[in-house]
Amino acid sequence: MNRLVIVASLLLASPAFADAFTDAVKPCWPNGEIIDGEVTPAVVTCYRTVLSKAERDMTAAYQQRLKVTGARRELARVQALWAQSTDANCKFFGNPESVARYACFIDEMIRRKQRLDDID
Repeated sequence: MNRLVIVASLLLASPAFADAFTDAVKPCWPNGEIIDGEVTPAVVTCYRTVLSKAERDMTAAYQQRLKVTGARRELARVQALWAQSTDANCKFFGNPESVARYACFIDEMIRRKQRLDDID
């Protein structure tokens, strides 16, 4: 079941995001095989670590964007709405310690950071 959700997550993502997601989580899989790997406690722990890094990177991009935008209030409101939506969406993917849920959050953090970085 977890493998199916991981595969679906990768297929639904755009190529650039899928590549970034794959690059981020590949070290978590002993043989480098994300799709065929067995979900072990070590894999779950690694995903938790990857999520922490993705969250730090996204938060840094958000803080940087806040410094340079003239629309701070609007950006803060949009960021709060994004966080609520992401939380609700990712909670759908199993229990709090599932690889699928971590994968959802990692993917969303990578996407959000990229969007924040790409704002003119």
